[in-house]
Amino acid sequence: MNEKRLQAAYERYVQSRGDATPLPYAQWKADELRAQRRGTALANKPWFAALVIAAFVVFALCML
Repeated sequence: MNEKRLQAAYERYVQSRGDATPLPYAQWKADELRAQRRGTALANKPWFAALVIAAFVVFALCML
């Protein structure tokens, strides 16, 4: 994500906080980039998605 898009996302975050004190930009940016890397890491593991779906199917069959 480029700096301009990060800045726009941070502005939306600040506006959504209302009266609450928002995180400083540097801390927010680090958290946002870490969350994106974590999401990308899970997206690159199709076995994880298959495991979650299989667990749901087993649970649904047990509920019958």
